[in-house]
Amino acid sequence: MSPSPVRSRRARIVFALALSLPLALAGCCGPEYPDAPPGDHPVGPVFLCHGSWPDFPYWWTDDMAEALRARGIEAVLVPYFVLSGIGTGAPAERIAAFEAKLRWRHARTECRAPLRLAAVGYSSGTDVVLESALAGAVYERVYFGGSPLALWNQDVERALVRGRIKRLVNYFSPFDGLVWITLGSGVYGYHAGGSAQHHVDNRVHFWLHVTPLFRRDTYLEEVSGELAACAGLRHTCYDDADYRAWYVAARERLRTDW
Repeated sequence: MSPSPVRSRRARIVFALALSLPLALAGCCGPEYPDAPPGDHPVGPVFLCHGSWPDFPYWWTDDMAEALRARGIEAVLVPYFVLSGIGTGAPAERIAAFEAKLRWRHARTECRAPLRLAAVGYSSGTDVVLESALAGAVYERVYFGGSPLALWNQDVERALVRGRIKRLVNYFSPFDGLVWITLGSGVYGYHAGGSAQHHVDNRVHFWLHVTPLFRRDTYLEEVSGELAACAGLRHTCYDDADYRAWYVAARERLRTDW
């Protein structure tokens, strides 16, 4: 006697869920950090903030991290669950708390290189980066892509004027239909006006919203190459065993404790 179509359909659904659950859970935290010393480049760490789940964030954040590490730049993965801008506050606070402790610890080492942090946010990840800046984090340079933040967003302007974001590189595309409805700077560019606009570099392209998934080589090379070109003193703080042990543990907590 053959099983009924209803039971067969239910069995397929259960099987699909059982198969996808471990993959989804693995993606939540993303890949583990390589067993290698943190990058000592003058710029870094670079915080990588993906968009709304299910974006399968490690599809591009892992590639970006590898591109940065290949150039000696430290990259920090910040996974979270965000849906269309809802839930961005918690990861932003985690980043800001990590950044504050990082500065406090770094100031107590003999490293002469100043902390010059950066961030790459995509889609809802731009909200996370912005909110972390408003919560106290200071970034030498921030990259936005596919941002739903309105083209005149006053919080972005406030972060620029206060020096929380010293340079904003905003990628926008007229073909990014996903953020049209918000008048997002990911479609129209960011236009604060006044003194804040001097700190903004709007870069037009003609990609869809899923740029990190399908055109990531161009995006990754441009961003990692620009950060690598930043000159300055290289970091010696990781030679301090206590500082390095704290950093590695704190970085891992940022990746997994959410």
